[in-house]
Amino acid sequence: MSDSRDLEFLLERAERARQLLSQDSHRGDADVQHFVAEMDALADLHGLFLNDDCTEPRQGLTEQQKQQLKKCSKCSAVAYCSRECQVRHWQEGGHKAECSRLAAERRK
Repeated sequence: MSDSRDLEFLLERAERARQLLSQDSHRGDADVQHFVAEMDALADLHGLFLNDDCTEPRQGLTEQQKQQLKKCSKCSAVAYCSRECQVRHWQEGGHKAECSRLAAERRK
C-alpha cells in the first residue's frame, strides 16, 4: 500500500471516530464501546506514519539508517533495522500476537 493510500486509510478511520464522538451521548454503551474500539485501532496504527525508528530501541539511527528500515511485510505497522531485531520483536516483543490484528485493521 502506498503512503498516500495509508494516509487516506488513516484519515477515514479518524473521520469515522469523529462522527461517532459527535453523536448524542445518550445512545448507550454499545456506541461508546464502538467508539473506543475505533480509537484503539487508530492508536495502534499511528506507527504507520510516525515510526521512523527501529521498533527495537538502539542508540539513535542516522538518517541513512532510517531510510533503510524495513516494514513488517504483513502489517506494515512496525519497522526494523535488521533481521535480528525483527526476530527478537516477533518472539519476545509481542509483535507475533499483534501482527494479524494490525494487518486486519489496515484492510478495513
